[in-house]
Amino acid sequence: MRRQMRATAVRQRGFTLFELIVTIVIVAVLGALALPSFGSAMRRGRMTTETNDLLGAINLARTEAITRAAPVSICPSADGAACSADATTWKDGWMVFVDYANPGEVDAGDGDIVLRIWAKIDPKDSVTATATYLRFAPTGSATFGGGDTDVTKFLLKPEQCADDYDGRQINVGALGRANSQRTCVLVP
Repeated sequence: MRRQMRATAVRQRGFTLFELIVTIVIVAVLGALALPSFGSAMRRGRMTTETNDLLGAINLARTEAITRAAPVSICPSADGAACSADATTWKDGWMVFVDYANPGEVDAGDGDIVLRIWAKIDPKDSVTATATYLRFAPTGSATFGGGDTDVTKFLLKPEQCADDYDGRQINVGALGRANSQRTCVLVP
């Protein structure tokens, strides 16, 4: 008798097919509920990264201008060799360069040196600005090409800017200081 009980106890390990199906259904339902918020988190993470890249470029340009005691500019550039003249092309990438003459133009004949190039951002996102370039003087103050004389604004936003937590705005004042805020539209 004892041998029959032991053999029966050993054979009862594992899951039944019904238990396995119920577990799979529960995991699928929980995954379907979590997926929309995961997409939003990915979008916000991408915006934060792109904002930090642009803020880093602006801060690099200002720091290099002060360190080198020479004007340094940041401009939109698709090829990393020349600046784009359109303020809406920042999504194609940007570059920081020492800008001795002709503000906002890279000219090796003038001694201009490209310091760093940033690649284009995710195609689902856009960057627009109120200036075609920023130029930092050796004092750290900024001048803006083709824009307002007091402040330049950059608006970074995803394709579907659902709420103010998705987009970012960077403001650069005439003193050269930059800050950012969350928004989907340019804030005055």
